[in-house]
Amino acid sequence: MGTEQQQEFKSEKRRTGSPIKTVLFTDHSIESWRPKKDRDRLCFARSNITKGIKVIYRKKTNQKYWELTYYLKKRKLSTSLGPFIPGVRGTEYLAKEMLELTSKHKDLRRTHWLTDPQKTIKDKDQKVVEEDQRKEDQINREKELKKALVSVNSVIESLCIAGFTKVKIKDEFLSR
Repeated sequence: MGTEQQQEFKSEKRRTGSPIKTVLFTDHSIESWRPKKDRDRLCFARSNITKGIKVIYRKKTNQKYWELTYYLKKRKLSTSLGPFIPGVRGTEYLAKEMLELTSKHKDLRRTHWLTDPQKTIKDKDQKVVEEDQRKEDQINREKELKKALVSVNSVIESLCIAGFTKVKIKDEFLSR
């Protein structure tokens, strides 16, 4: 079979199903995309950063989510990378995230996944949860300390309201 015949076969193959919608990898293009149905997907032009990245719309929550699809040990896997929030969890954030994941989990040529990126994502989420918990604990401790510290003015006010009751300090009664 010659190369001309092979090219004919390749050109005759067509993708079945709905066409994949591809747009530029920018916050504005994702934000302006209006999905028509639940679980509608948006793909990007192929590059090192956007390979396997999709935006999925969930009608139930009315939000758009990042999804990474990858092949590991001849199995197709996918994982959520969180919600799409323009400016906060937009394209710049995702580009940094993908560079980190590819440097940790892909081979030197960055063509194949060697280990599962889901582990790194879970570890990162766990660190964020632990950090938030530490911050909450610190805020609660500060509030408890403020409650424990009673000012002199508040003590005087409470004694006036109580009618100057007798107080015992070092075996001596004060007032009346």
